[in-house]
Amino acid sequence: MISARVFSKENNVVGPEHDHMALIATINSKAYLVDVGFGDFSLYPLVLELNVIQKDPGGDFRIERYDDEYLMVAKTNQSTSSPKYLFSTKERSIEEFYEMCTYHQTNIKSHFTHKLICSLATVNGRIIITGKTYKKTVDGITSEHNLKDEEELRQIFLNDFKMTIPLNPLLWL
Repeated sequence: MISARVFSKENNVVGPEHDHMALIATINSKAYLVDVGFGDFSLYPLVLELNVIQKDPGGDFRIERYDDEYLMVAKTNQSTSSPKYLFSTKERSIEEFYEMCTYHQTNIKSHFTHKLICSLATVNGRIIITGKTYKKTVDGITSEHNLKDEEELRQIFLNDFKMTIPLNPLLWL
């Protein structure tokens, strides 16, 4: 278990230590960065190898040295690179993440407390709900629209995410 410091999409500033949790798994003496909780990220483990573009159904990724302490993982294409987070290979304990986990769930400054966020990788793309926006990518083609009401939101959760959500009048505010 490792700690990651997430880059802000708005201003490219890196967040605090323990902002995100990922794993490093070693299989047959080869280390991999494994991350299933970052939303729009790689679907497969990334080989912990520097400066190599790794092709993945979620896009192309590259791990590079950031400084003496951190590595950086970025999503790349032919002309741009979008940094996702910094990480070190230092092993962490679950207790080290409690404070940031509480922050993300309760603090008004956390983007997680401002709107509904749900993301699901699919065989051929991804489904994302952010606030009242529904975005579905299938085979590289993305469609997006604003949800009209709570009933449409419930249907999407049932049909696409295979789950029901409780009636909550505050959810749609």
